[in-house]
Amino acid sequence: MKKHSILFLLVGIAMLTQAQTSYNDTVRTDRWSTHLHLGFSNHTGMRGKQYVGSHKTAPLFSLGVAYNLTAAWRFDFNIGYSNFRYSADDQLAKPPQSSALGLLPYTDRNITHLLFSDLNFSYNLMEINHTRNLQKLNVWLGVGLGLMHGWNTHEQTWEIETETDAWTEVRTRDRQPNTIYFPVTLAAEYDVMPELTLGLTTQLSAFPLSRNHTPKSMWFMALTVRYNWGIKRADNNSMVMQKLLESYRDQAQYRDLLRQAADDNNALIDQQMALRDSNELLMRENDSLIDLIIDLRDERSRLRQQVSEMTAAPAPTPAATVETTTNETTLAAATTASVETPATESKKKETPTARLGDTCIYFGVSSSEISSEGMETIRAVGSLLKANPKKKVFIIGYASSTGNVDYNHRLSEDRIYAVRKALLRAGARPGQFIGDRANGKDNMGASANNRKVKILIKN
Repeated sequence: MKKHSILFLLVGIAMLTQAQTSYNDTVRTDRWSTHLHLGFSNHTGMRGKQYVGSHKTAPLFSLGVAYNLTAAWRFDFNIGYSNFRYSADDQLAKPPQSSALGLLPYTDRNITHLLFSDLNFSYNLMEINHTRNLQKLNVWLGVGLGLMHGWNTHEQTWEIETETDAWTEVRTRDRQPNTIYFPVTLAAEYDVMPELTLGLTTQLSAFPLSRNHTPKSMWFMALTVRYNWGIKRADNNSMVMQKLLESYRDQAQYRDLLRQAADDNNALIDQQMALRDSNELLMRENDSLIDLIIDLRDERSRLRQQVSEMTAAPAPTPAATVETTTNETTLAAATTASVETPATESKKKETPTARLGDTCIYFGVSSSEISSEGMETIRAVGSLLKANPKKKVFIIGYASSTGNVDYNHRLSEDRIYAVRKALLRAGARPGQFIGDRANGKDNMGASANNRKVKILIKN
């Protein structure tokens, strides 16, 4: 059951592959052809009491006609001839005719003639891949039914080696009974041109009936020459035109795919541009917020400065204090001194580093190296951050418009990296850095004030 299922599956696949027209469809479908087989035959044993066929290999030739139903299926009808020979030399003591010479030379010869005809139904194995590139090479596998007719010529000769006596020859003819056989054929053929096909054919035949002077099985191998009828050059031209049309259809499909890919790419570019515009808008809003934060911090610093000045200023003395005694004046002065001492001491302890706000580090043209003046500023900021771990730093990198946009952006990033690395060496902690931004793409201008990194210190 499994073998039958596999066979049906193969046949189904073979039929499904015939949807698209190919070279074989044009050259072979509904075509007649005539073929000639020239080769040799052999057998595996002969039936009957008399052994004929000591020389098993024999010449073979056959003629046939074929009709292609499709590019994959065809019928073949063949008529062929072959023979097997047996010959032996001996001496007979008693020849059929009396002779005074005694022993005579004797020859026994048998020739078995085979005339066979069969009808085969074949499938082109190469058509499993119906749209293969090599359309001119085909391999046919076929099975069929045949009828063999034969006869046996048996010759016996006695010869007298004298000038006077005549020689005597005895010949008998035995007919072989007709018998059927089942051939299995395998043929590989190649189209030298659409009208002419050359190939190699082999056939194995089984003889199921037991008949005297018939082979048990027989096989042959032969060169095949086939002429295909009805092939017109117009068919080849139409085939070429069909191939061109198929190529044009494929190219049209490729163009559609490329056009679709281009549309998708344009859509992605539009989305990318929209995201870029949104990003630039967010960056501008972020810059506005940072500027607002800086202004608020400056305002807070100004207010703190005013509060400090108001706290440090002496209070106005009322008129009644003039009439106090010297002891009271001395006590008031001591009290005033005790009140102003902490402020004075704190003012003396306050260093310029503690008053650092937004700090800028300036760079040379197309350079990210920090100058000696910039390193002094870095050390001051680092000392401040080291003494105040709660303070945070935000770094903004700028570049002038002397280079292109991408170069300026990379230069701004390099400057930010150099400043961050220097601050870490000066005492800042990694956790104190809350972010950075490179403004190199904005082309801030060609002046030296734009070749900088701004350090924003937040409490």
